Amino acid sequence: MGLFSVFLSLSNAVMGWSHALSLALNLLAMGCTVAGSWFLLSAMTSRRIS
Repeated sequence: MGLFSVFLSLSNAVMGWSHALSLALNLLAMGCTVAGSWFLLSAMTSRRIS
């Protein structure tokens, strides 16, 4: 029973880490998308102005 509880806590920790990692990856992808679109928009506007 003790071994099972240790395994359960380990699996919970792994699940938490994978969830946090996927969340961080999603945030990173969202930030990259926003930065890329902002960069494209600023490049287009500056090209239009000059």
